[in-house]
Amino acid sequence: MGADWRSGLGKQLVEACLQGLATLGIAKSHIDVFRTNTLGQKFWEATGWKVRDDIVRLSFIRGTNENA
Repeated sequence: MGADWRSGLGKQLVEACLQGLATLGIAKSHIDVFRTNTLGQKFWEATGWKVRDDIVRLSFIRGTNENA
């Protein structure tokens, strides 16, 4: 982990981005987090993002690299 880890910098960056989107009239945003990234999930939930169980993400993958 870097020196800035848990310094609040990530939360500040997210808030700045959301404020920028709000000035453009964009009120809803989405973020994808791998199910295995529990630390990432905790970060986003701690900054006010909610897990949704009312939608399903579908992907089309051409080739063998599912994370491309």
